[in-house]
Amino acid sequence: MGATTAEYAVGSRGHPRPETIGCPPRHFAATNGPGAGVAANGESSDAELAMALQLAEMQEADASAAHAAEVQHESMQMMLSDPVWGDLHFPGKDPTSWDKTCFGCCPCFVVGCTGRRSCCLSGHATPSMNPMRIWKRVLSCSSLWISVVQVAIFILVVMSSSGFVPMDQNQMIGPHPHYLDKVGAKNTAKMLLRNEWWRLISPLLLHGGVLHLLMNVLVQLRFGML
Repeated sequence: MGATTAEYAVGSRGHPRPETIGCPPRHFAATNGPGAGVAANGESSDAELAMALQLAEMQEADASAAHAAEVQHESMQMMLSDPVWGDLHFPGKDPTSWDKTCFGCCPCFVVGCTGRRSCCLSGHATPSMNPMRIWKRVLSCSSLWISVVQVAIFILVVMSSSGFVPMDQNQMIGPHPHYLDKVGAKNTAKMLLRNEWWRLISPLLLHGGVLHLLMNVLVQLRFGML
C-alpha cells in the first residue's frame, strides 16, 4: 500500500513537518519572523555598547596623556638640566634668570660639593645627583687640567712681562703682542728660517688676553666634559 499524505507529514519523532503542512521552516522563522527584530536589536545594542566603552577608554587615555604632559611641563619649568651636573630642582618656584645664568655659565658654584644651598641661587634647590660623584667625574676629565695649565701659563706670562698694556695696544686685556712672540707664539718666518717648529704646539697654551682665555676655558669646560 502506498504512503499517505499523513505519513509524509509525520517526521521521525511523530511531529508534523512544517514544510509539508505549509508552515515556514524554523531557520526561516528565526531569520525573518518576529524574533529577527529582537535579535537584530540585541546585536545593535551590543555594538553600540562596545563602541561607547571604546570611546570612553580613548577619552580616558587622552585625559591621562594630557595630564602627564602638563605635569612634565610644570616639572621642566621648575628645574634646570645639564648633561654633566644633572638636574637642579626648584621646589615650589620657577628658576629666575639669575639662577639660569649661574647654572649655565658655572654650575660648579651652584651645585657645590655637599649639596647645600649655594649663595649664587635665589632660593633653595635640590640636585638630582650626588655632588661628590659629579665632582669625581669632573676632576677625572682631561679638559679641566688643560684649562688649569693654560690659566697658570697666562699668569706666568703676565707676571714675566710688563703686565697688562692699554686697550689700544691689546684689546684682549693682556700683555703686549710682541712679548707673546718671545714666549712661543706662532711665527711662520721663524718656523721656516730658524726651524722653530715647536711653535706649532706652544700657541695651544698661550692666550692673547683675559677675554681670549675666558672664552677658551669656558668652551673647554662646557663641551670637553660631555
